[in-house]
Amino acid sequence: MNEVAGHFPFPNPGAGRTARARMVRAGLPATSALPVTLRFTAPEDAASVVPFFDPHALEICVEPDLRRRFLDSVHESARRGDFLFAFTMWITMGRVASA
Repeated sequence: MNEVAGHFPFPNPGAGRTARARMVRAGLPATSALPVTLRFTAPEDAASVVPFFDPHALEICVEPDLRRRFLDSVHESARRGDFLFAFTMWITMGRVASA
């Protein structure tokens, strides 16, 4: 998984973890952050949100041998019924203080 994910261009993978702090430093003291965890138990569902489960996106970014090995392992996990992919994203909101 890490090897495949490393082929995708994520400009700032830590952005979600630092969004609230950056907003407060930028002058938005009334800031809140809400974690939302997405959970997928089918590769096809995960592919609708996560590009490295989408075979078409993999064709663009990942060499054929790694792509085949990765998708084989994903599909084998789905056949066994133990596929699970989850991640937490952050919804961060801020309000400019009244002047």
